[in-house]
Amino acid sequence: MFLESIVTLVGQIKQICTDFKSVNIRKISVICVLFQIYAFAQISNVSAQSSNNYINYADSLSASGNSEGAIKIYKRIFFFDKENRENEINLKIANCYIKLQNYESAISLLDSILIKSSDKSIVIDALKKKTSCLIMASYIPQALIILLSSDSVYFDSHELCFYKALCYFKNEDIKLAEKYFLKSAENKETKIMLENIFENKSNLFSPSPVKAKILSALVPGSGQAYCGDMKNSLNALFLNVALGYLTYKTAVAYSIFDSAISVFPWFMRYYKGNVKKAGEIADRKRNTKRHEILNEIIYIIASEKN
Repeated sequence: MFLESIVTLVGQIKQICTDFKSVNIRKISVICVLFQIYAFAQISNVSAQSSNNYINYADSLSASGNSEGAIKIYKRIFFFDKENRENEINLKIANCYIKLQNYESAISLLDSILIKSSDKSIVIDALKKKTSCLIMASYIPQALIILLSSDSVYFDSHELCFYKALCYFKNEDIKLAEKYFLKSAENKETKIMLENIFENKSNLFSPSPVKAKILSALVPGSGQAYCGDMKNSLNALFLNVALGYLTYKTAVAYSIFDSAISVFPWFMRYYKGNVKKAGEIADRKRNTKRHEILNEIIYIIASEKN
């Protein structure tokens, strides 16, 4: 009986201790939560007051060319932003991605803005930037869909013609590109300057990769010479002549079979490589020339606006 009383008393003491601990733990937990809420509120208030400073700092980084650093700062602002400026900040981040030529990331952000934003000016800006990104990333069909379905709410007539001209130029439809570039010009002097650029359209199609390949197939190195690359031309000529001569000498000294399985495969490898290389050089030089001409056109049209 006495033993049972002792056991009961010990159980009651344990329960009292447990209850005491639970109460203390609950009190401590409540105090911690309240303290965290208070601290977060204080931090949020301070951050809300200084978020404009962070934006200004990120803007300065972007303006100075440090786009990657600006992106990091812009993304940190989301945590403290109390003014619901997500679309505005995303537009700034998209601008940084455009400067970095990361058009895929920029398009993704701009799509998000177009879905979420109800601010007309932000939507128009985002749509124009998305169109530019699609053109620069060579997504010409998608860009044309936007341009052909847009109206004067988003683009004025000159802007619409300019973007269409860029699409057709990138798509190598030079005739339509010329038509819309001329339509995008607002004064007569600009149109005359543009007409002078397009007067000799052959510059936009030379050197021809097909012609370069044919020339190199007939005479190794001649395609490279046609493109103005004399170093690669002489190199291709020397290698192909040397291997061709070695193929012939092996056939004479031993047999055609020996020549066919030993030297001829090397000759064919360098012969085909010479033809392929000529096409690549022509394509690269033609793209460089087109890029320079396009930059000149954009400069002329931009000068008109200023």
